[in-house]
Amino acid sequence: MDTTLITRTALSEPQTTSSQPQPESKLVNVKVRTSQGVLEKFDKQKIIDSLIRETNISKKIAEQVSDEVEDEMANFKLKYVTAPLIREIVNVKLLEHGLESVRIKYTRLGMPVYDIKQLITQGPDEELNIQHNPESIHKIMADIVGKEFAIVEVIPPIRVDDHMRGIYHIHDLNYFATRPFSFSHDLRFFLMNGLKVDGSGKFTSTTGPAKNPEVAMLHATKVLAAAQINCGGGQGFFSFNTLLAPYARGLNYHRMKQLAQIFIYEMSQMYVARGGQTVFSSIDLDLSVPKRLKHTAAVVPGGRINGTYGDYELEAKILLSGLLDVFIEGDYSKNQFTFPKINVSIEQDSFKNLDGNWEKILRLTAKYAFPYFIVKQNYFSEFSTFQNCSYLVPLDKLSTQFDIANGTIRGGVSQIVTLNLPNIAYMGRGKEERINELLQSRIDSARDVLLLKKNALAKNLENGALPFLEQPIDGTKYLDIDKQFLIVGITGMNEFVKFITEKALHEDSDGQRLALKTVKFMSNYLSELKESSGLNFALSAVPSKVVANRLAEIDLQNFKGAITQINGAGKPTYTPGFSVQKSAPLLPLQRAKIESQFHEYADGGALSVLPYRNGDLQDLFELIQEIAKTKIQYFKFEKA
Repeated sequence: MDTTLITRTALSEPQTTSSQPQPESKLVNVKVRTSQGVLEKFDKQKIIDSLIRETNISKKIAEQVSDEVEDEMANFKLKYVTAPLIREIVNVKLLEHGLESVRIKYTRLGMPVYDIKQLITQGPDEELNIQHNPESIHKIMADIVGKEFAIVEVIPPIRVDDHMRGIYHIHDLNYFATRPFSFSHDLRFFLMNGLKVDGSGKFTSTTGPAKNPEVAMLHATKVLAAAQINCGGGQGFFSFNTLLAPYARGLNYHRMKQLAQIFIYEMSQMYVARGGQTVFSSIDLDLSVPKRLKHTAAVVPGGRINGTYGDYELEAKILLSGLLDVFIEGDYSKNQFTFPKINVSIEQDSFKNLDGNWEKILRLTAKYAFPYFIVKQNYFSEFSTFQNCSYLVPLDKLSTQFDIANGTIRGGVSQIVTLNLPNIAYMGRGKEERINELLQSRIDSARDVLLLKKNALAKNLENGALPFLEQPIDGTKYLDIDKQFLIVGITGMNEFVKFITEKALHEDSDGQRLALKTVKFMSNYLSELKESSGLNFALSAVPSKVVANRLAEIDLQNFKGAITQINGAGKPTYTPGFSVQKSAPLLPLQRAKIESQFHEYADGGALSVLPYRNGDLQDLFELIQEIAKTKIQYFKFEKA
């Protein structure tokens, strides 16, 4: 035992970290899978700096320990190591030298003790956009454990390395082993059967079918909150105002507006979701009762059937009016309601019979740029909805005729893996044949990850770990694993095109043809996978800026010729999905026409975000009409 090491632990003065260059490492070919989700070369100095920062030991002791760790790892002859493994070896060396008190400070409890202390005292990173509270602290700690479990136990190293190298991005690794992503619900099921928020009634009280409109609204909020416990992403209802219209019969406008307030305030104030957040929720609003529901039996108070939804057209429109008024007014402090998100469904005849609701939609758009617009294109299924502000889910494809008739239309997205298109352009050196080979092989890799998620969810259902989603329906479970969507996402199409053609997506028609050809190739290949497997693989343009930022930063480290944009924080990023870059000097309709070319082939969803400057409401209305004439499937405005 080295007595020098033991005696030196008594030092209590803080030490500064060293910036002196270290001798060449014995592990020059070893890569480290870091907790930040990237691969790095082994760097002994990081062990030294970490020991000094977290335990306050002297530089000399830290250097001696790091030397021994390097020697030990060299004996293992490993190509890849993880940050947790390095920390374990360091702790063993500390124990070998009798430095138990130092080892306690340096041990790992899912995350380093030092990081937990920083999290408790300083709160979450600003980029997470969640409040500093006990639940958010607990969530972040749990997220790290969940993520590490997924990459160590559930996903094989070769696929983990693909994620860390930026080949693709596996979404929500923290929830990969435990829960599906998003889900849409048929409100009729709960209006007819009541509610068990725990899925069984064993741990919570149960309620029967709502007999009055206030209770119906409260049940709707509880459904979304309960489902949030079992899912990693958003929850939503389709045809919200239509399905609740029978509960508004005989009520005056003031009472209907109060019902709208109950729902909206509850959804924006239930601060109980993952990590002390409000429930990520959305509702689809119908301008009129859609054809698919006009002749469908209507559920009325008490869970009974009375007439069809076509009989409640007036109530559906007045309830829509009340909902829009509440959103326009904002909360007590005149702030915008962030949740639930609202999707306004535009049918083929939505512009023929205009009423006061269109004016309110325009006012809400001008004030907050808030509503999302679903354009029900000819290539849509009848019961199509959007989840998490981006993902298209044709619910009737996931449901039987029994479901459509009996109020059990439901479904969602199990998992998303987003391909890094610019990376494919770099690796393929702009050669079409090589690019197609890479596209196909990376879709195959993404498919493997998606199937791993499907298998994990199947085991969780068997083990009773998804109680709300296990409720029995006609001999099946509420969540049917085999029918959920498995999304292969894309991002960075603009930079993909620019690397190959030297012009941005909006600058050249040849680039747009290349983009369309690429999207079609991916869509066709995914269709083949869907047909051969019987599973719902789908292509989506992923709007996530976090994903675009991460992939751009990784590529900049690995490719000298990487093409990126600069985001609002002054950091590199890619243009999300197949969107036109934000700085393009285009009018909203011009942007929509370019992007809409690709929407038809994104059977997993695509969102266009269009710039808008406040102006005349009539001009805005005419703009929406023109946008709806394109092949665009989903769009929102953003204040320019």
